[in-house]
Amino acid sequence: MQDWLLDLLQTNDLNQAISALSFTSVATAVVLLVILVTLAAFLRDRFPASKPWLFWSMATIVLVVTFILIGSTVYLNTVSTSGGPVHRHADFEMWACGEELELEDPSEFLSNKIGTPVLHEHNDKRIHLEGVVVEPRDGSLGKFMKVTGGSITRNSIVFPTNDGGRSFINGETCQGRPSELQVFVYQTTENGYYTLRKLENPPEYTISDESVVPPGDCIIMEFAPPKQTTSKMCRQYEVALDIGDLKGRKPE
Repeated sequence: MQDWLLDLLQTNDLNQAISALSFTSVATAVVLLVILVTLAAFLRDRFPASKPWLFWSMATIVLVVTFILIGSTVYLNTVSTSGGPVHRHADFEMWACGEELELEDPSEFLSNKIGTPVLHEHNDKRIHLEGVVVEPRDGSLGKFMKVTGGSITRNSIVFPTNDGGRSFINGETCQGRPSELQVFVYQTTENGYYTLRKLENPPEYTISDESVVPPGDCIIMEFAPPKQTTSKMCRQYEVALDIGDLKGRKPE
């Protein structure tokens, strides 16, 4: 038990740590309450004096678990940079040597997402950040790739797919041409245009505070010969252009 608590306190993900603590507390309380209720059923007539002890034991368990749940929630919101739950979305695509790759589908029992409760994807090519953001990096591209089973650096990417995943390192080739990982981001402006830029440090990029795409980000990850721009665009941005919600690229 002490080793488990130590590992919990040393985790780099406070959201997951508190979630694990809450789940374990509730599960332990349920087991203890079942045991006490069973004892009460057997002892109430044979040993009437045990009733107060059993009642206060149950009440204490409920109070302790309630305190843990409320206290952990308040603490998480207090120390978070977001000051409470957020709801942010950003679309993404991954292309390698001209081929679009699809992120691995959810595979856990009764789960419709891959990732964590706070940062995940629903088989919709969309980053979902839904919960308390403890640190800015909790909404970063690097964190998203990590929680979905992959990784990304300035020079490489491991992209999880249904067939086991694909990895690419700068210097490898596409159709015989030296290639590298490049990440581009579409964002919208207040006057209805979009901007497109190439990221210098993709893992550290944090998605915009938007719940709808657009104006939420469109992130294009490409492994291809070096270039300064991309012709790829997320579907929702294409739709916004078609229906006139976006005017086009912001004039230089």
